[in-house]
Amino acid sequence: MIDLSINFIGTVRKLSITLCVWSALIWFAGCGNKPKAAVARPSQPALESPAAVQQSEPAQLQGEPAVAVLMEIDEEVITTADVLTALAKPLEELAHNAPAGQFRPQAEQLIGQYLRQQTAEILLLNEAKTSLSEEQNKRIEAQVEAHKEQLLRDCEKSPTLLQKKLREKGTTLEKELDNFKRDLQVRIFLSKQFASRINISRQDIVAYYNQHSQQYNTAKKVELLKIQVLGDKHSEAGQTPEQAQAQARQIAQQAWEELAAGTPFAEVARKYSDTRQNEGGNWGLVDPLSLEEDSERQAAQTLQAGQYSKVLDTEMGCSIIGVAKIIPAQQKSMEEVQEQIQQSLWNQEYKRLYDQRIAELGQRAVITVSPTAMRLVVDLAQRRFATTP
Repeated sequence: MIDLSINFIGTVRKLSITLCVWSALIWFAGCGNKPKAAVARPSQPALESPAAVQQSEPAQLQGEPAVAVLMEIDEEVITTADVLTALAKPLEELAHNAPAGQFRPQAEQLIGQYLRQQTAEILLLNEAKTSLSEEQNKRIEAQVEAHKEQLLRDCEKSPTLLQKKLREKGTTLEKELDNFKRDLQVRIFLSKQFASRINISRQDIVAYYNQHSQQYNTAKKVELLKIQVLGDKHSEAGQTPEQAQAQARQIAQQAWEELAAGTPFAEVARKYSDTRQNEGGNWGLVDPLSLEEDSERQAAQTLQAGQYSKVLDTEMGCSIIGVAKIIPAQQKSMEEVQEQIQQSLWNQEYKRLYDQRIAELGQRAVITVSPTAMRLVVDLAQRRFATTP
C-alpha cells in the first residue's frame, strides 16, 4: 500500500489520503463501477510506518484493466479509468507533440497536477456539504430534478436518445446529475463567501456592453418559403445528371408559372415541392445568411415581403424562394441586457475566485506519490495514447 499524505500548512488539520496499488492488481473486467469495498485503509499513517510503503514493481500487465483503484479521499474513489478519461485529450495531444523520450515525464507531471486538483476539489466539496442547511439541500435536489427534465426535453423526452447523447460525450445520466449537484453545492457555499468580494458596478456593465455590443445584435430574419424540386427524385434510369437537372427545372418552371398566375404559394408548394409539402413550403424564420446555396441565400436576402424568386439552379435540383415577412436586424439596448451582462460578469469573477481557491488548496497540500503508483498510471497512459516511449 502506498500512502499519500496531505498536511495543511498553517492549520492543525492533517488528512491522510490512501493511494492503493496491490501486488496482484484487482481487475474488474467489463465493469465501470468504482469498487469502494476493494479499498484498503492503513492501520496507521504511512509517514509513521515506512514499512507500509511498497516499492515493488507493479504486476506485469497482460492487458489494460477496466478499473484499478488508485486513490480514496474522504471516501471519494479515484481510479485509473477516471484519470485516463479526464486527461484523454491532453494526453493524446501530448503523445502527438511531445519530443522523443518526453511523453513519460510530461505525462507524469500532467497526472500529478490532475491528482492535486482532484484532491482540492473533493476537500472543497466536502466542506461545502457540511455547511449546507436542510432547506438548501432540498432546493438543490429540486434543481437537479429540473435539470434532468430539461435534459429529457432537449432530447424530445426520449430516455434512449438522452442516453445515446450522453454516451457520445463519455458520460452517463447518473454522472451528469451528480456533477450538476456537486457544482450547485460548491457554488452555494462559495457564493456566500465571495459575496463581499464580487462587486459589479454600472461602469463595469457599460464597459462590457460597449466592448461586446455586436453580440447583442439580432440578425435579420425572414419567414422563408421554398418550393424545392430534387433532381434525383424525378430522374429516370439511364439519365445523365444534366438530363435530370433539366427535368427538375421543367417541373420547377411549371410551379413558377402557377405562382405567376396568382395561385397561392402554399398551394403550389403542396403540389410541386419535394420538401415541406405539409407545411406549404414554409420553413419558418431563418437568417438568410445561414442558407447553404448561394442563389437561395442571395434571393432570401434581397426579396421583399410577398415576393418570390425565379427558378434557381441548386446542387440538389431547382428551387423557388419566397419571403412571407421580414424581421429587420435589431440592436438590443444596454437596459435590455444589463441583467444578462451583470450575471456574466459575476460568473467570470466567481470562476476566477474559485480557481484561486482550488490553487491555494492544492499548493497548501503536501502530496507525495510513490514512483510505483505513478509508473502504473503512466504505463496505462502510454499504452493507450503513445506508440513510442
